[in-house]
Amino acid sequence: MRSRLVRFALASALASGVAGCTTVATLQTAHTAGKGSTQVALELGEQALVTRDTLRAYPVAGVAVRHGVSDRVDVGARVGPSGLEALAKIQLTPPPPSVVVSLAPTLAAYAWDPEGVKIRSFNVGVPVLVGLPFGEGHQVVLGPRVNMHFFSLSAGSARGSVDTVTAGGTVGIAWRMPGSRAVRTVTELGALRPVLTYVDRSDGIGGASLFTDRWTLQANLAFLLGGR
Repeated sequence: MRSRLVRFALASALASGVAGCTTVATLQTAHTAGKGSTQVALELGEQALVTRDTLRAYPVAGVAVRHGVSDRVDVGARVGPSGLEALAKIQLTPPPPSVVVSLAPTLAAYAWDPEGVKIRSFNVGVPVLVGLPFGEGHQVVLGPRVNMHFFSLSAGSARGSVDTVTAGGTVGIAWRMPGSRAVRTVTELGALRPVLTYVDRSDGIGGASLFTDRWTLQANLAFLLGGR
């Protein structure tokens, strides 16, 4: 009986769109914090998993810290929807007022073992940030990205995994607060869609699929404190 319940839970988890844990948001400027500067981001949002027949929406929140190890490289960490994330940003062009292009890779991990069931999730994100300056220090931030998400669930002899490559991006505006060089608000919309999904289950059900009918959508607001 327990084995049947475990297999049912496994099948449900693998079929329900585990990519919901995938990071969508960037919530930052395209330029780095600056050498020796630390920036804290307080993040709020609403995430939705959308298929042809269903819509599941829920709130998300996170806190991120980034530190400039040089004028063009930031490192940091975030606690958010994907668990604990390691962050980096490599600025490829000069800082504002010019157009800024950066790479901002992330690595996230999540583990949970409820009552003998092992759940593991790893997510690698590679967004490219393009910052278009306007007005008094504001910036439109475009963030095309590719994500690779690895999810596994096991209990006894029942096991399964889903490996997903998703593509999409974000569009946001980083607003500089009047009278301050180090406080910004960021509003952002984002979307991801699976490009390739591979499912492997111990009962033999699985296989690969392309462009599955599942979207991860997100609307976000963040407050950036510090940086340049």
